[in-house]
Amino acid sequence: MAKSPLHDNHDKKVDPDAPGTPGKPGYEPPVVREELDDKGKKIYDALRKENDSLLKSGMTQKQINAMRLKRHKEKKETTPLNIRKSAEAQRREAKRKADIASGKLKVTRKTKPIGGRQKLARDGKTWVDIK
Repeated sequence: MAKSPLHDNHDKKVDPDAPGTPGKPGYEPPVVREELDDKGKKIYDALRKENDSLLKSGMTQKQINAMRLKRHKEKKETTPLNIRKSAEAQRREAKRKADIASGKLKVTRKTKPIGGRQKLARDGKTWVDIK
């Protein structure tokens, strides 16, 4: 029977909720306060304090995590930088559509570049021909 990667590290503390498999690319080990800079320690301490307070008030860890995720998404959606980015993205998309309509840019979907002038499409996977 094959041993689980979690059993290989039984002498170390392993975060079972961390993405990836310990020892493989993409694995994120648990956060260690001592390894953070001053700003990170301040954020870490504030989150721990808030977490303890919410747990004492009767919330479960699952509810706290859901609340934090919701707060993070709302904050991310309303930041001025994000608004500027979306306006810039809209401008680029409008320019791209105008180039396609004028015939300057001919769109063909390919999975790899094949001769001629081409550039990588927005999806990052396909290539488009440039006239």
